[in-house]
Amino acid sequence: GIENVGDDKKWPLTDAQVAANVALVRDLAARFPITHLLGHFEAMKFKKHPHYVELDPNYGNDKPDPGAAFMQKVRAKVGELELQGL
Repeated sequence: GIENVGDDKKWPLTDAQVAANVALVRDLAARFPITHLLGHFEAMKFKKHPHYVELDPNYGNDKPDPGAAFMQKVRAKVGELELQGL
């Protein structure tokens, strides 16, 4: 996973963070068979997907990061990778 500190409201993420994420996602996709691109705020909605594996049955999170606007920017810049969201 990639960690970004910030969110859509109180601590907006920067264009530099978007660019860094885009570069990192492209690098990882070139080296690994990545199929999905999710933000923390989307992870719990992914829980029933076969790719989701959690060993602690009580784990959950409600992290708002990196936010829908940030993910939209990143996804727009890596669209050619055809990574799935939710």
